Amino acid sequence: MYAWVTRWPDLKPEGVEDFRVNTVPAASQLDSITEILLLVDEGSGRAITITLWDTEEAMLAREPTAQRLRNEDVDSGLAGEQPVVERYKLAVREILYRAA
Repeated sequence: MYAWVTRWPDLKPEGVEDFRVNTVPAASQLDSITEILLLVDEGSGRAITITLWDTEEAMLAREPTAQRLRNEDVDSGLAGEQPVVERYKLAVREILYRAA
């Protein structure tokens, strides 16, 4: 499994709603993507998106589309700056559930 991490230095509050309404449904249609997360520091506007992919090939094949979407977020004002994109191989994953 592979992870795509995008670090946004300045995501506007409207960007969170756009992510929920537009990005998540679009991502759910992509082959090989298994999870998508958005982490936000509301005080600073910094945000991190993480997508998990079954294969590295599938992740890399989406790079042109992802870059276009990142550009649109900056051009539309949802983000103040271009983000930094990093790619990783997932080494350990454990989902912990605790009974209430």
